Amino acid sequence: MKADHNLIAAGDGDTLLFPMVQRYLNESRPQQKKIDTHKEENCHEPVVGGHIIITRFHNPGAMLGWMKDKPKMLMGVTILGIGVLAGGLMGSLYKKKSVLIRLGLALLLGGAASNAYDRIMKKEVTDYFRISIGSKRLERIIFNIGDMAIFIGGILTAIGEIKESF
Repeated sequence: MKADHNLIAAGDGDTLLFPMVQRYLNESRPQQKKIDTHKEENCHEPVVGGHIIITRFHNPGAMLGWMKDKPKMLMGVTILGIGVLAGGLMGSLYKKKSVLIRLGLALLLGGAASNAYDRIMKKEVTDYFRISIGSKRLERIIFNIGDMAIFIGGILTAIGEIKESF
């Protein structure tokens, strides 16, 4: 059954907000599956002029392995976070917050839900790319598209909140 996203955002000027975020996250699934089934663990394949390194790493924890030894607690924190984000997003729609805040919260929620899905289905999240721009510290961190949605969503939400406070 296809959701009618227009009911949520009609008249707000961002009718395409939710389908866009959903498409962004849905398109990452086939890429992740391909890497999961066709790449060796910890492979190192530079693409995009060497600025992105394709790799494969199964992370039982959150970012940087946080809580990897406490999977039940991590799942509880994840579910709580998803609930808070969903409530925040619905509140931002009701209060007619800026599109930056709504987009940021939608990306945060989508990224968190994507990673939670992996944790529920596979007991781990597949991270599969590194960013290589001259910082060895940054290059050690392995991401997935859900992580990028969380990162970008956090920045957009913060910018939106700052803009609204002035």
